[in-house]
Amino acid sequence: MAKSTINLPDGTTISIDGSPEEIKKILSVYQTGKSKILNKGEKSKGGKRSEEKKEQDNVLEVINYIKNCDEADAIEEKILDRASQVDRVLLPLYAADKIENKPPLSSGDIHSVLRELGIKIALPNISNTLRGTASKYVMGDRQLKKGGGVVKYQISRPGRQYITKILEDGQS
Repeated sequence: MAKSTINLPDGTTISIDGSPEEIKKILSVYQTGKSKILNKGEKSKGGKRSEEKKEQDNVLEVINYIKNCDEADAIEEKILDRASQVDRVLLPLYAADKIENKPPLSSGDIHSVLRELGIKIALPNISNTLRGTASKYVMGDRQLKKGGGVVKYQISRPGRQYITKILEDGQS
């Protein structure tokens, strides 16, 4: 179940628990130029609203895919119930690749998806895994440089093969 919070201009706060479709419907009703829509645990940044909403929609779409796809039982048994951090970090990228628009995900997006699935991995550990052990299975949109910037990742062909093999065989 997805969660979202809406802060209205008059100071009213609305918390929503429901499916991604229900949340989108409610957000479309209450969204105005001045209202602030936040994911649970997020702080208002005052950045580009449409880009944040698009990223939020992508995260909700990935979560929805993982929970409702044909492979959901295998994903739970062979990835989520096991302790392989690489497999868990690659899962949201694998799911994003299966979605029609194939959205790239940042390490923060991956963190949000895993948190919603009940998997607690610290954000720095996700970033380190993407740059280290999982680097042969992902493609970044740019090289991470000192000083920042958000890198968006997509799963590579070897990464798809790796996750598919795990889901079929249960072995990494």
